Amino acid sequence: QAWRSNAKDNGMELFVFTTIREPVSWALSAFNWVHRQKVTELRMNPNATATNAALRDLAQENPQCSFLAHSPNWMYPQQHGRWLPKKEDCDLLVDAMKNGIDFVGTTEKHQDTIEMLMYLLDLKNNFTHEHAADSINVASGSIRYNEMTQETIEFLNNISVLDYNMYKDVQAEWG
Repeated sequence: QAWRSNAKDNGMELFVFTTIREPVSWALSAFNWVHRQKVTELRMNPNATATNAALRDLAQENPQCSFLAHSPNWMYPQQHGRWLPKKEDCDLLVDAMKNGIDFVGTTEKHQDTIEMLMYLLDLKNNFTHEHAADSINVASGSIRYNEMTQETIEFLNNISVLDYNMYKDVQAEWG
């Protein structure tokens, strides 16, 4: 709200948006990114190979709600004593998004979001955005969605209940 007030005082428009992701897809993407970018952290984990077990070992509980509600120390709980959200925290976060954010998109509707932002930001029609498909060029040590076991998918669903609730609320509000 302070940003809105400041923008208004300076004769500026402010459009606030963010994007969230379906929780299992988020966990897989984070795992694959860590394998490509954060090899040091993975080497500290004796099970850190490109297996479903490694994915489960490194998975985080409700990471999107944790990050959006309380960003410090949201990753790697073993090293930082990560703060874990409660249902009330995530409910307050969704309420805050409804009251303070103009739009919350989902990665599944990425292209629609880009087109809406192009319109709102008055970008030229020939503006293009290139989104790299990480699943096409899977790095060594990464896995694809279809390589996850049902056990891994269920595990990720179970540790992401608050993120799923937030995801569903966002779809209902900004679908």
